[in-house]
Amino acid sequence: MSKAFRYIACCDVLGFKKFVEQSSLDIVIERYEELFHRAKECSERPTIFLTEGKSAIRFEYVSYSIFSDTILIWTEWPLEKPKQEEVYAVQNFFDMVGGLVGASIHAKLPIRGGVAYGECFIDPRNNKYIGQPII
Repeated sequence: MSKAFRYIACCDVLGFKKFVEQSSLDIVIERYEELFHRAKECSERPTIFLTEGKSAIRFEYVSYSIFSDTILIWTEWPLEKPKQEEVYAVQNFFDMVGGLVGASIHAKLPIRGGVAYGECFIDPRNNKYIGQPII
């Protein structure tokens, strides 16, 4: 990835320190897996859109990264008028954020977070996340 304008959701798991202290690592991993399995189901679905008078089906995936109790979710969004498929990509972003909130309640891992928009640099392969919307 690179420098781009993106929607970013930054979420924290509430009570994480106490949860880790009182649970085995296997339980912590299991709850996180459940949380993300449910949230990803909300965003990894086929999107049908029209382009140049023809319908097309495509999967729009939302990117995310987890570090301890912090969950970062993002998708690109251009400054200029977006193309229809870009609208669906950001729709899937908000579906995943909403799915994450619902899944966190089900997994008994309550979260809090916020959504921001702006230019940032994201390079997950090298663990680099830099920019105003991430702060």
